[in-house]
Amino acid sequence: MRDNFLRQVLGLTLVAILALAPALRARKFYSDDPMDKFPPPTHVEKVQVRRISDVYDLFAGILTHRGEQKTGSRIVPAQGVNTLGEVPDNTWYTKRHYYHPMSVEELVRGPGDQSPPDASGPITVVSAKTEGITPGFVMEDSKGRRYNVKFDPSSNPEMATAADVIVSKFFYALGYNVPENYLFTFNRRQVRLSPSATVKTLEGKRRRMTERDLTELFLKIPNKHGGRYRAVASFYLKGENVGEFRYHGTRADDPNDIVPHEHRRDLRGLSVFCAWLGHDDSRPINTLDMLVNEDGRKFIRHYLIDFGSTLGSASTGPNSPRSGNYLFSWKESAAEFWSLGLYVPRWARADSPRRISCGSGLCPSPAIHR
Repeated sequence: MRDNFLRQVLGLTLVAILALAPALRARKFYSDDPMDKFPPPTHVEKVQVRRISDVYDLFAGILTHRGEQKTGSRIVPAQGVNTLGEVPDNTWYTKRHYYHPMSVEELVRGPGDQSPPDASGPITVVSAKTEGITPGFVMEDSKGRRYNVKFDPSSNPEMATAADVIVSKFFYALGYNVPENYLFTFNRRQVRLSPSATVKTLEGKRRRMTERDLTELFLKIPNKHGGRYRAVASFYLKGENVGEFRYHGTRADDPNDIVPHEHRRDLRGLSVFCAWLGHDDSRPINTLDMLVNEDGRKFIRHYLIDFGSTLGSASTGPNSPRSGNYLFSWKESAAEFWSLGLYVPRWARADSPRRISCGSGLCPSPAIHR
């Protein structure tokens, strides 16, 4: 009886081992694991130029939660990753400083330092916007290279331009695609107006730009560098500008865009980096999709642009204590309403002294330097 029982146990054990053998032999990792780089993108012949409404996106972002963040009570895991949960190199992200430590020189260089604007010769304005507190224009230097040019607000010279350049290098080291941003100074007499230059009006329309438009533009720009103007010049990106990307959904005309943006690990991680660098204006309006042609293959590369609202800068002045909080919160709004305004949100109680740049000896008091 006992012998029969032992034979049955041994037989069942042998059957279980044979049944599990394929699973035990199954390989969890393969020769190319973990994948270090996504396969080359599919060729894209043509895509539609897509512009996102800044006003619509602002209010939609305040009042709604777009994109599927979770299903029922289960959070959707991050996607666009390899077998280790890491992000391979792709058209959104490239592994840089964390995976391959960069030297100090490489960190300072950022996306490149070979194309600074030539400020020794004439500067030609080809288009401009004159509305807003900090106007800007598109220029060509004496070598014919094109740049987007932006300035500091008069109240805080050096603030936004410095933040723009510094943070672009941070995001590059973190792995994102960014333009080459350069600080440069020039004299007003160097500036020329292209015969075909246009200006964007308050209504959003474009018309031919005149010398009067150019003069009015410079009246809004601070001139506190010995008669020279300080600006940040963003070198034009390679390829065709086809609009911005959203932080949810996918782009229907891009066959390579198959992972919903709210689930991309590289974009989920971006929120952490934006919080770290005080980038509270990382909306779709400050992104760019470029249709590039490399090795005979066309595809869309995704960029982050415009970092003037970082490191305590709000582009047009110092950042508000409210920065980093939601512009609208049902809970806090209800508390303020039902308390007849007696409830004061935590952000409103923060001590945020207003300081200006000391780089040009503009600090009003030595105490600022301490």
